[in-house]
Amino acid sequence: MADTELVVVVRGPGSFTGLRVGIATAKAIAWSCGARIVGVSSTEVVAEMQKHLLPLENSLEVVFDAGRGELFVASAEASASTPSPWRVSRQMLVNPAAWLQTLSPGTCISGPACDIVSCRPDFRADLRCLKLDTTILRATIAARLGLLIAAKLDPQEDPLVECEYMRETYADERLEPAKANRKP
Repeated sequence: MADTELVVVVRGPGSFTGLRVGIATAKAIAWSCGARIVGVSSTEVVAEMQKHLLPLENSLEVVFDAGRGELFVASAEASASTPSPWRVSRQMLVNPAAWLQTLSPGTCISGPACDIVSCRPDFRADLRCLKLDTTILRATIAARLGLLIAAKLDPQEDPLVECEYMRETYADERLEPAKANRKP
């Protein structure tokens, strides 16, 4: 452990508990070793896993099962201007049926919820679902992305690594209506 120079952690999107525990553990390891820490997005990892299947001009829509009949989707696009080789944008919680209707013909979709999406009766034949190859070691890909990102950052800079959640906590969701109903 004393020789550790860089700790890479996947910051989500994902579940509350899993992300909190994973990131807290990674930070503890990094701080105890005096190592740098870099976070990578699950969306970036999926995009990197599928890059060999993507046409150069296309972005990739990455889908995660958000529960409650919803999907968490994000768009990943190859980028030379960001520390990561992927620019992640349009992260949102969606209704699957409504979201599918917004996609352009030929859109490439991948991610942990690709099977859920492609099995839907309203899945369009003009969309392309790229199944994840589970034989590829995702940790290796996350580590490689972390190395690429770390190489582009100032070595003295300690990037803030925060969890990327798919939705607010149940407690926060319940607080919002209560806040809206309060009188000033």
